[in-house]
Amino acid sequence: MNNILDPLGLNTEQELLAKDAAESMGIAQAFAQCFLSDSGKKVLEYLRSKTIDQPTWVPELGEKHGYAREGQNSIYREITRQIEYATKPE
Repeated sequence: MNNILDPLGLNTEQELLAKDAAESMGIAQAFAQCFLSDSGKKVLEYLRSKTIDQPTWVPELGEKHGYAREGQNSIYREITRQIEYATKPE
């Protein structure tokens, strides 16, 4: 049976979902391995000081600066989200 997830019908939906979950966990574990090392923690702390801990919007710089800053913040949040996913208890 062909479907949008697997047009050739070679895998079941459950197999595709399991594959996606395994790939997602693999990426999350790579983030955790990188950023939970001593050097990674230092880099993550630096990134936080340059992004999350800074104002997102400053009146003199206009709204476009705020959008760009929020984009920077989202990178830090994605890293920490991946670490949390990889280290969550089963």
